[in-house]
Amino acid sequence: MDWISTADNENRAGQVPLIKNQPIGYTVLSGYSGANVSVNETSALTVAAFFDGIRIVSETIGTLPLNVYQRTEDDGRKLALSHPAFDLLHDSPNYESTAAVVRAGLQAQSMLHGNSFAEIEWNDAETRDYPVAIWPLAYDSVNAWRDQEGNLFYRIQPISGAQVDMDPRDILHYRGLAFDGFWGKSVLQMARESLGLGIVYDRHAGKFFGNGSRPGVVIKHPGRLGEEAVKRLREGWERIHQGVENTAKVAILEEGMDVSAYSINNDDAQFLESRKFTIEEVARWLNISLNRLRVSGATAFTNPEDDAIDYVVNTIRPWLVRIEQENNKKLFPNKQYFCEHQVEGLLRGNIAARYNSYAIARNWGWFSVNDIRKLENLPAIEGGNTYMQPLNMASIGQATGATSAAITSPTLGVVTPGAPAAPLATEAPKPEVQLAQDQSITMDSNATALNGAQVTSLLEIVLQVGQGLISVLTAKALAEAALPSIDKTILNSIFDNMIINPTKPIQTTNQPN
Repeated sequence: MDWISTADNENRAGQVPLIKNQPIGYTVLSGYSGANVSVNETSALTVAAFFDGIRIVSETIGTLPLNVYQRTEDDGRKLALSHPAFDLLHDSPNYESTAAVVRAGLQAQSMLHGNSFAEIEWNDAETRDYPVAIWPLAYDSVNAWRDQEGNLFYRIQPISGAQVDMDPRDILHYRGLAFDGFWGKSVLQMARESLGLGIVYDRHAGKFFGNGSRPGVVIKHPGRLGEEAVKRLREGWERIHQGVENTAKVAILEEGMDVSAYSINNDDAQFLESRKFTIEEVARWLNISLNRLRVSGATAFTNPEDDAIDYVVNTIRPWLVRIEQENNKKLFPNKQYFCEHQVEGLLRGNIAARYNSYAIARNWGWFSVNDIRKLENLPAIEGGNTYMQPLNMASIGQATGATSAAITSPTLGVVTPGAPAAPLATEAPKPEVQLAQDQSITMDSNATALNGAQVTSLLEIVLQVGQGLISVLTAKALAEAALPSIDKTILNSIFDNMIINPTKPIQTTNQPN
């Protein structure tokens, strides 16, 4: 074995062995467990909990939106809808398949075997300017090799035809946990013993209920039976009493025969408890909670939001990061573009919690109306890219005309990035709302039991309705979510009699992409 020293490669620490002209990674297809059952992809997926865990994670990742972004000069980003890789990752990787199907299949292979592979078809095999298709490869047809010079390549052995050696730049290699930093460990093989027990339990259950939910029996005869008589007696008994449909049928014994059953039964063997233990083992192997596997009574969290956060952070985020990094390394080597999954949809709370958080984000200026509408899968509206900020806020160190102690409640206004912040006001103005009777009412914070932040939220919603940015129905829903203590009759009196006077708001200089 040859060695590479630090003098040969400055990126390697110490002396590292370099394997040449032999495989450095290959797929193990099957093996036998201690229970003497073959554990392979087909048999393992007959264990319901294992199949369900693989399916849940794979389909979650396969159906998550995967977008391509372009980096902007202000350290921001914008959707790169025109980049060829956008459609490949988001919609259809090739003309035969859809993205959800291909990505879920590759993820399932990674979870089962530790590795999955896809071939990148480029516009030009030499320049590799941009990809035009992504083709999934069968996991058992790919091995990783090093040539005589120690260079990595992937050897593809199709079912029919000659093998093909491919450049690593043309292969997307998705990995699970890799102890050597290259080849992912196969959960299917690491969990062989646990899955083997699950397979045995399922087979035992089939045989147990196939025998009418009874253990084996012993038929005693006072005399000596010949071989042919024994055969006829056994076949006759099984024909009449074997199978669930034959349970409790009457047995007729002749010639002084007697029947006795083995004393062991289903409860004594703790059969159901053993099967439940298999589900718990599968949950550990796949790093997924028991409630996700539909185990009755398995509740680790008091609310669905915490459960969703745990699922995203602990179960699927490690996979998402590995997928994104592999895609970015192979598909966007110049680093001007990158891809990223959108997990916000998995983290949505209930409608009241969402609307309350939207109101806070809108009031304090980090969300625009269109930002909120986008998160709710609603189309953008004209003027919805305006960002607001309380007018009584100032930059640190900026001189103001009054102290913050004089502020009664913040007032919102349109802010343009880069413009100086408005000075602190000695008294917050009370906006007026025009009613259908052409009369004016003043929203007085002392007339309700609302705090300053809640008054701010209500005033902002009123202003948006008056400008025609949101509908009255949406405004009521937002107000009820943000102000649960306010009487609905008050809200109705405010919003139902309003006259809408649409105005074109001042646009910010940097529109979100």
